Amino acid sequence: MINKTTLLASLLSGAALCTTHATLLAYYPLNGDFNDASGNGNDGVFMGGTNYSDDTPAVLNGGKSVAFDGLPGTYGVIQPDADGLAITALPIFSGSMWVKGLGTANSDDRIFSEGLSANNNPLFNIGTHNSSANGALDIYIRNGSGAETLGHEYTTAEPFDGTWHHVAWVNNGKLLDVFIDGVFDRQFDYSRVPDFTPTNTTIGGILRASDCCNFLGSIDEFALWDNALTAAEITQLAAGASPLSLGNTSPFEITAIIRDSDGNITFTWNSIPDTTYGVWTSLDLKEPWIELDDSFLSEGDQTTFTLETGNPALDPAIEPRIFFRVTR
Repeated sequence: MINKTTLLASLLSGAALCTTHATLLAYYPLNGDFNDASGNGNDGVFMGGTNYSDDTPAVLNGGKSVAFDGLPGTYGVIQPDADGLAITALPIFSGSMWVKGLGTANSDDRIFSEGLSANNNPLFNIGTHNSSANGALDIYIRNGSGAETLGHEYTTAEPFDGTWHHVAWVNNGKLLDVFIDGVFDRQFDYSRVPDFTPTNTTIGGILRASDCCNFLGSIDEFALWDNALTAAEITQLAAGASPLSLGNTSPFEITAIIRDSDGNITFTWNSIPDTTYGVWTSLDLKEPWIELDDSFLSEGDQTTFTLETGNPALDPAIEPRIFFRVTR
């Protein structure tokens, strides 16, 4: 499983080092259209027998979902005139969606797929059990012969039981972690599959030279990121959080850091509104870190924290170098 902490290592000279949030590449609320709400313009088009439905996960409090009729020709394709997103060619990426369908009424049908128009062999697929045996999620990834295939491996949980379930995946170097309803299920290792760059990105089916494996069921709140979501972020999504609420679509960064003439240290970061942060400090980056505040409320898009001189935990007037960690 992937874990990530927002980290600022701060020197009194003013230098700063930080990690980044996963960037939201595409987000589809599916509330009456297939437009990308992330602002990146990665819009999609639905083909065949899809319709917008008022049937949505209860925790989303309304809106619409998209129902797929499971027939040939029915699927959704992203950026059809620009070779898709090719997100599965990245070394690290994440995805999230709500699904509703019956595994026993689908057979090897796909909720998310990337493939090529010019070559039917390479595939990255997430879908229903290939033999309709149960409601498990089926992972199938291929580029070549049998030895170069992760062939139909399944989750323990069964999200395709006819009710709404949240599905998320985090890929890191061909190790794919799958979460069902916010809970880590298992890891799939497809390191034996050679790299390929897909040209088609679809939901509700596969598109290569033609479409196939068309899903009978519904999808809602689909999103993709270019980095690893944390387990905590996936839990938030499964509880109904919008992908837009997880973080800025730009990297986490320290926008200002000042040590005044009295020795007080003030730093500001680009924050998320209505979010609580923890602020920690250390002299050597070793555990355990010293907690300065575990419930520091965001001030909006920018949040500022000050460590004042005389602080009993760690006094900036005395210490020549101090490290800080910001968590959420």
